[in-house]
Amino acid sequence: MPFRYVNGHNRSNLILKWSARNKPVISVRSGDTVTMDVPDSSTDQVSLGSPYSAVSVKDPSYTDAAVGPVFVEDAKKGDILKVEILDIWCGNWGWSMHTPDFGLLADMFGEPAMYYWTIQGGFARPYRNSFLKGISLRIKPFMGVMGVAPPEGEEYALIPPQFFGGNMDNRMLRQGSTVYFPVHTEGALFAASDTHALQGDGEVCGTAIETSSKIRLRFSVLRERSALKAPFVVSRGIVEERKLYSTSGISSDLYTAARLAVIQMIDLMEEAGLSRSEAYVLCSIAGSLSIREIVDRPNWNVSFSIESSILEKIGITL
Repeated sequence: MPFRYVNGHNRSNLILKWSARNKPVISVRSGDTVTMDVPDSSTDQVSLGSPYSAVSVKDPSYTDAAVGPVFVEDAKKGDILKVEILDIWCGNWGWSMHTPDFGLLADMFGEPAMYYWTIQGGFARPYRNSFLKGISLRIKPFMGVMGVAPPEGEEYALIPPQFFGGNMDNRMLRQGSTVYFPVHTEGALFAASDTHALQGDGEVCGTAIETSSKIRLRFSVLRERSALKAPFVVSRGIVEERKLYSTSGISSDLYTAARLAVIQMIDLMEEAGLSRSEAYVLCSIAGSLSIREIVDRPNWNVSFSIESSILEKIGITL
């Protein structure tokens, strides 16, 4: 079997929108394996240690630019494209930030902030111990963006997610998982990007630990499975074996309930000595939102959980 490789650091191997008109960068057959070098979500526009002011002047059109598309020769409209995530190898550093125009609590954070991480030995640590002192987080890499082309004549931005996949930010899209995509056009035209070294469910501040990666995928075509209308994920699951601390957000509006749960966690972290900016980023990376109750109208209950061992490092013990 020939070695199949795509270098995503070459901009000619990237797409900036989801479209059946995108020109394939590689052609494979059902059963083939492809290795991709994937840039971070800024598409190599962020340099380690650079201030937010330097980042903000970059070209925003390349945010989440996806590597591909991969043309799968056997795939036809109405088929299912099976994508097995065989390996994800993270880069050795990453970044996180929040801005006043993006994120669950964007209206509460008027000043942007940029943070950097070193990634080594399966852990992410604050770069040069410049924030969140003493924190060390075990990485759980996954792909934020995976998708196929929409039907002929339709075009979509890379953000937000759509019925064909795209920027799903689902942490189940990790090594060992399999994703099934409905095929809408000949060749499927698969693309991927936006590796996260670690993220909680919700990605509440708008970023995770954003990093580059090398990934290895295997493509297979399943014939005429038209009942599937959106991506379907088969994963090992995420078992919460460690003790968790959870706040509760209760409201008649789910979005408001989610905000309340996160705000309470940030308040606790601030009381323990973190800046609100540090707390917001830590929530996005290490905390997860969950709908705990959605039947007892008129109010719904959303929880926000973080491993107790992380919070105990910053002085929160309950």
